[in-house]
Amino acid sequence: MSMDLSSFEGLWVAISDGHVVSSGQAPKKVYSEAMKATHNKPVMLTKIPKRGIVELL
Repeated sequence: MSMDLSSFEGLWVAISDGHVVSSGQAPKKVYSEAMKATHNKPVMLTKIPKRGIVELL
C-alpha cells in the first residue's frame, strides 16, 4: 500500500481498506471513531512521525 500521509504528520491515523478513516492526537479516540465509521471492520492504527523525527512506541 502506498499512501501520502504527509498531511497527518504528528497524528495518530486509522486506516481501513486503504483509506484514512480517522485521525487525531488521542489514539483511543481515533480508534473509537474509526470503529464507528467502518462499522467494526478491521482498522490499522499508527502514528505518523513528524519529518526527521524517529519515535519509538
